[in-house]
Parts: sequence; C-alpha cells; structure tokens
Amino acid sequence: MISSSFPVELTNFTVSLTNGISVLEWSTASEYNSHYFSIESSEDAIHFKEIGRMNAAGFSTAAQYYSFNDENDVTSGATRIYYRLRMVDTDQTYQYSAVRWVDLDEATVAESITIFPNPVKDLLSVNLYSATEQSASIELTGVTGKLIRNENILLKQGYNFMEINRFDELPDGIYLLKVTAGRNYYTGKVVKD
Repeated sequence: MISSSFPVELTNFTVSLTNGISVLEWSTASEYNSHYFSIESSEDAIHFKEIGRMNAAGFSTAAQYYSFNDENDVTSGATRIYYRLRMVDTDQTYQYSAVRWVDLDEATVAESITIFPNPVKDLLSVNLYSATEQSASIELTGVTGKLIRNENILLKQGYNFMEINRFDELPDGIYLLKVTAGRNYYTGKVVKD
C-alpha cells in the first residue's frame, strides 16, 4: 500500500558503476517511523526484485546517509540494470523512489581473449585484453563439469599474457576454459591432443 503523505524525506538517490559493481547511495533529510529500505533491481525496468534490505533510522531530523553495493550477477545479457528504493514505514506502508540505472557497457570487463595452440600438448597460452586493472579467475574443467584447476589472477590494464602448463599430465580429450573478469566471462573449448 502506498501512502499519500510519507514520513521519509528522500533528498538524494544516485547509482554509479565502480569496477563492475553498482554503488547505490541515498540520503534523507528526515525520517519518522521509518522501518527499512528495500533495494530492488530490474533488467527491463518493469519487473523488479528485492536484492537487499537496509534498516532505516526510525526517527531522525538530521540528515542520514546510506550506501549499498550490487555485484551485478547478470546472466541474461542485459546491458543496463535499473534500481529503485522501496521505503517501508513501521506500519508497512511504503513509497518508491525514482528509478535510476547503470549501463554495464561502462564496466571494466575482459574485452577479448585468444587461446593457443589448440589442440594443446603441454603448454596453453592465453592472451587477454582488459579495459582496466581488475581481478579475474581462470577455471579449467572437464566436459562433465569436474573442476581440474582454478586460479585467481590480477589483470593489468591492457594485454595480459598467461600460460597454463602441465597439460601433458591430463588425459587426451576436451576441456573447458572459463575466464571470469568483472561481470563478463569467456568460455572456450580446449582440445588436449
């Protein structure tokens, strides 16, 4: 139920993108009987879901500041994420904030990757371009999904050259290489010959 006169005075609500993470920040000038803020996100600006809650101040005549981080676990291929706040009172009435959004194209992601040689005998080379410095993980799995190797790395801005050795210790067959950087990932088939 939406209240016509709501006792939370929202003065600011912004969303920005930092290293692939949406940072939501908002402030209130005053709060009276405020219970919590429900943080909601959507990939189409129509269907919103709750992704987190933050307790409100309850009673306050001084400015209050809030912040929430969303790691943007997007699997649909969406390039924009929309956010809104549902400000809930102690009697369960609520009011929505304006909708804000971030464009994921601005995220720092792995932009291109090359793996060679393929088929591989012992040493696999990976050349990965990253728009900025960021953490990433490299996983090698069998076709059944069994994890064979996992390594966390730090990518520098620009081209990153890595080598994955000891393929000669693995039986011949097909393997999947997955590199996850920020919100994006690359999966490629590697043949051990």
